[in-house]
Amino acid sequence: KHAVGDVFATKAGYLEVAELNDIIMIFPQVRKSLMLPTNPMGCWDWWGYSEVYYATQKAPQMRGIKSMIDTVHTITKVFSETE
Repeated sequence: KHAVGDVFATKAGYLEVAELNDIIMIFPQVRKSLMLPTNPMGCWDWWGYSEVYYATQKAPQMRGIKSMIDTVHTITKVFSETE
């Protein structure tokens, strides 16, 4: 939330569609940085394309998303077991 803000997440309409369809949305963010490696706009995949594995499951961004999904899955499983 502190990196880029929540305007896109809250105003784009995706959350409303997700709610209607029982879909969990994640909105990954990174911090803006003028230091090396630079990322002045706080873009999620600013330098990912230069990674050797950028288009595979081994890419840093894909591993990050997989980790987020696994976390959501774990939380969902824990809550469903307590009901």
